[in-house]
Amino acid sequence: MHAQQLTVRNPSLDWAAGEMISTMADLEGFMAALLGGKLTSAESLRAMRTTVDTKVGFAYGLGLQAYTLPCGTVWGHSGELIGYLTFAFRSDSGKSLTMSLNPSTRNPSTQEVMGIAVNVFCGAAG
Repeated sequence: MHAQQLTVRNPSLDWAAGEMISTMADLEGFMAALLGGKLTSAESLRAMRTTVDTKVGFAYGLGLQAYTLPCGTVWGHSGELIGYLTFAFRSDSGKSLTMSLNPSTRNPSTQEVMGIAVNVFCGAAG
């Protein structure tokens, strides 16, 4: 599907949850700049990384989700709108995983998505 076709739908139907249209490369660049301290002050980034447990698989700060993996914490955000699931994760070492899933029959489970993250960040042995 061409990018122009994707913008025919108005993503504002989900308010702030759907207000971003991007490429995976641009999303990865944004996360690298944000978590690399290039977009906000060190104090603001510390505040974003101050989290509370949501009891749904991640802790949440000011716009950042923290996922605890067997090999450490990864930071990022996930989103879902109109048939797309998007995940952008980054470790403090700079390793990243940015993906968009377009399920046709069912959404992947949290365990399936976290399994991919564990393989990427921790290695298959996780």
